[in-house]
Amino acid sequence: MLENEDVQKIIDAQKDVFPTKEDFETFKDEMKGDFSNLQTSVDGYVKKVNDYSDDETLLGHKVNRHENWLLQIAEKLGLKLEH
Repeated sequence: MLENEDVQKIIDAQKDVFPTKEDFETFKDEMKGDFSNLQTSVDGYVKKVNDYSDDETLLGHKVNRHENWLLQIAEKLGLKLEH
């Protein structure tokens, strides 16, 4: 038959193996914090990617504008530029 000490040992061993409700709540709070940090990092990265994409688009338009100017100058000078 189990003694009170044996039962207490089983209860203590069970605490090490199975999480308690308090352990789970702590874990849940930590995961919420980690997820929030991850979400903030991803949002920052997406902003950088969007800014880079916008810069590349503007640079492309600028290059096209300069190319058109060069073609117009070449035409006025009677030069034929091939592209």
